[in-house]
Amino acid sequence: MRRILVTGGAGSLGTHLIPRLLASHPEAVIESMDCDENRSAMLRRECQSPRLLVRVGDVRWSPLHEDTDLIYHLAARKHVQFGDDADAREVNVDATRRLLATGIPMVFASTDKAADPALAYGRDKRDAEDSVVAAGGWALRMCNLWMSNGSLPAMVADEVRRGATRVRAPRGIVRHYMALGHAAMLLESVAGLAAGR
Repeated sequence: MRRILVTGGAGSLGTHLIPRLLASHPEAVIESMDCDENRSAMLRRECQSPRLLVRVGDVRWSPLHEDTDLIYHLAARKHVQFGDDADAREVNVDATRRLLATGIPMVFASTDKAADPALAYGRDKRDAEDSVVAAGGWALRMCNLWMSNGSLPAMVADEVRRGATRVRAPRGIVRHYMALGHAAMLLESVAGLAAGR
């Protein structure tokens, strides 16, 4: 492979996937596209490699390099409280379809909330999954990622750091988690299986 694009590359999952890709694809340029300038700068400092191209851009309209061989599409508006607005649908569905229209193979990070979607976020991710699979790509549906940006455990840890002595989760809610490193390994494995490696 010549070039691998990771959308959302400066996010929780992207920062775990990119070092794996740098190690497993020594001949490839790994490109991170993320709209968060500060996290992109942190990624560049943490993964100092001449083969890592870090770009600040928006998955909805930023141009792609024509020699891209594979897209790991991790960029998403994931916070369900923002899931009902048009911006979230543009990122979670429309941008996915825009990337698919390039014909570049895609591995798509989805969510367990797409299994039986009760909110717009789950429905949007389900629509995007359907588009990815229909285009011949691969969708990996994952549960909550432990200590990812904005996850419940990260928010509780933040509350405790701020001095909270009691933090309550909603009653009756059961959450399942996987480690970020395991999620990155699974995403990389999906692409390897698809390529017959």
